[in-house]
Amino acid sequence: MRTNLLALAVASALMLTQASVYAVESVDPAAVPQVVPSAAASATESAAPTEATTESARASDAETGANAAAASTESVAADSTAAVAEASTEAASAAEAASAAEAATEVANVAEAANGAAAGTDLFADAVPLFEEPLPPAGDKVEPLPQGLVFLMAEAQRGSVDAQVLLARSLEVGPHKDLKTAFHWWQQAAIAHDPRAELELSHYFAQGRVVEQDLKQSLYWLERSALGGNASAQLLLAMNYKSGQCCPQNAQLAAYWFEQAAVSGSGVAQAQIAYCYERGIGVPVDRQKAFYWHQFAGTHDANTASKLYVGQALKEASGVSSDYYLAYSWLSEAVEEGEPLAQVLLGNMYAHGQGVAEDDSIAVSLYQQAAAKNNAIAQYQLGLAFYTGKGIEPDRYQAKIYLERACAQGLSDACRFADEELADAPTLIAP
Repeated sequence: MRTNLLALAVASALMLTQASVYAVESVDPAAVPQVVPSAAASATESAAPTEATTESARASDAETGANAAAASTESVAADSTAAVAEASTEAASAAEAASAAEAATEVANVAEAANGAAAGTDLFADAVPLFEEPLPPAGDKVEPLPQGLVFLMAEAQRGSVDAQVLLARSLEVGPHKDLKTAFHWWQQAAIAHDPRAELELSHYFAQGRVVEQDLKQSLYWLERSALGGNASAQLLLAMNYKSGQCCPQNAQLAAYWFEQAAVSGSGVAQAQIAYCYERGIGVPVDRQKAFYWHQFAGTHDANTASKLYVGQALKEASGVSSDYYLAYSWLSEAVEEGEPLAQVLLGNMYAHGQGVAEDDSIAVSLYQQAAAKNNAIAQYQLGLAFYTGKGIEPDRYQAKIYLERACAQGLSDACRFADEELADAPTLIAP
């Protein structure tokens, strides 16, 4: 209210100033018109001096009035300026007072909130929650799914079989392990005839993981996977038919699935079907096919027996043409893997110079390695070496020891030689 009165006073002062200025301008002497004397004025010349004096006094009074009016105008203007300044000061003071009042109100509100919190009053009871779902308990730690799993989940839901397989495999291990969900996605991929998923479903039913154990279901999905060309399923199915673990034993079906898995590149299956052809298990004996599959199986590091078979067949021309150089190569690999019979065969090649330069000392060294593994043939050969002194110092005592050890394992030649040639040699250590 006070601010409005001050504004009204300032406006009135400004109006007064303008009116005063207008009054000063209207009494300018130069603007007053001169009066021409008439005939009557001429007749009264005697009164002229008095009238002139009177006019002069009036002019002086007008000038004095003008000066006074100007001074009054300046005074009013000064008063107006002071009033404006005072009004500005008052307005600033009012603004400061309003700001201070507002700040005081905020402080009071904060204090009230603090007091309410201390008193247990819920000041935000009517607030709208940010989340509609309840938050997890304070002690639970919820880890979000990695971006990779989120992407796989989206692709799996769109029907991507590869995404379903990868998602199921990812959910079987790690911090987000969920076998039930993994089983669901294996099932979805298996329905789409994916051999990998069909094999995994077979494992779930065989082991009773998250579902009731069902060997018939396991065999069903295993056969579907095998028919789909999965080498692991083919090998596992062949093993089951061989052992009768989840189905009746069937040597023919076992050999069939071993060969299918062998064609698919399984090294274990290649060794198994080679053995089947070698021994006539589920298939007729066929040394050429046995050699063929042993060659493939021998390219895998774990199939030492296949390397031995190929090397021995090439050395002895069993089902194939003799080739000492290839035999030496295959047998050397088997020797490096610690196969005692390969050590004996390679020792014989050094003893007779077959594909290599003859060297009795190397032959004896190889016999010793195999004899330490209780190989009867190596013990017999080492006994003969001690008896003849080839590649080692002759020692009848050591010769009889090794020959009797070989004899104890059923090697008849070792028994006969020990009885006939070394009957007089003492035996201090039992074979």
